[in-house]
Amino acid sequence: MKIEERVLITRDIEDLWAFFMDIQNLPRWDRGVARVQATSSDVGVGLTFDTFAAEDRGRMSYEVSKLRAPYEYEVVTRSGFFRLASWRFTLEATADGTAVTCVSDFSVRTRHLWLAPVLAVLGPKAIRADLAELKRVTEAAPGDAADAAPVAG
Repeated sequence: MKIEERVLITRDIEDLWAFFMDIQNLPRWDRGVARVQATSSDVGVGLTFDTFAAEDRGRMSYEVSKLRAPYEYEVVTRSGFFRLASWRFTLEATADGTAVTCVSDFSVRTRHLWLAPVLAVLGPKAIRADLAELKRVTEAAPGDAADAAPVAG
């Protein structure tokens, strides 16, 4: 199942990229993530990290699978629900700021096929909500993005 969503953020692409690439910023805009822990010392492709839901109720493990210059980033995960899931983020400079596109592509394990229709309905809404939060956070505090140190780039 593939989902694609896009948002325009009125921020300079370099600042937004620096903010976006710092995995410690993930809890600031992904509603399902309360904290992030790097699980490798790699930088860029090969970086692995875990995300934790509130009160450590759920954990997902990710790996940076692609990092294409200048502004494309992909992470993948395998979990109890997903046979394979990927999220690819592309940033593109525009006259009004930066367009951020998220393409999520996932397949659920056979025993969880019942989730597919639910994810087809809720997935786009969840991604739109997270991108809206990314927009809100990065547009609200201009200095934060410029000060962020890139972790995976």
